[in-house]
Amino acid sequence: MQISKQGQLLLAYTDMKRLLAFGCFFLSCSSQTKEAQLETPVSPPPLEKVESAQSKTPQKAVASVQFGVKSTTVPLIELEIADTPAKTSRGLMYRSHLPPDKGMLFIFATERKQSFWMKNTLIPLDMIFINADYKIVGIVKSAEPQTTSPRGVEAESRFVVEVNGGFTDKYGVDVNSTVEFKGVESPLL
Repeated sequence: MQISKQGQLLLAYTDMKRLLAFGCFFLSCSSQTKEAQLETPVSPPPLEKVESAQSKTPQKAVASVQFGVKSTTVPLIELEIADTPAKTSRGLMYRSHLPPDKGMLFIFATERKQSFWMKNTLIPLDMIFINADYKIVGIVKSAEPQTTSPRGVEAESRFVVEVNGGFTDKYGVDVNSTVEFKGVESPLL
């Protein structure tokens, strides 16, 4: 059986249409599978595993703070950044130790009165409240661990730095001292 050139072209065209349709169908199915995989909820690991993993491998410090105190030399503190609701909610909870040169920086979108609790925080912390002009507007010293009592100051703040309890007394950090953040990268700034 002999097929004309026009018939050969028609067959080739038909084969290409089938191949293209199959390719589109395949891509459509695989993208639906990927979307389904993305939408499938993943259950988080049990809290005990998260806590134990965090206590063994603390999060990498991504910024630092220097306090502008003239009477003494205050060490540079490396900070973890808490700038999302999840990080802010977690804070320094479940940690049994905080090295003396480490802390956490909470960054908020706007200045307002901030309030914290220590429900699952195991160590006393100094909470340093800082306004948008980088001045300390209040300090909660050695906040009692494992309580639900709210901790805050009367002034509005945009940043809160948490360090080990006793830090502010030891280094003379007080209200109206200034701070300088270095290496802070956050969508809220």
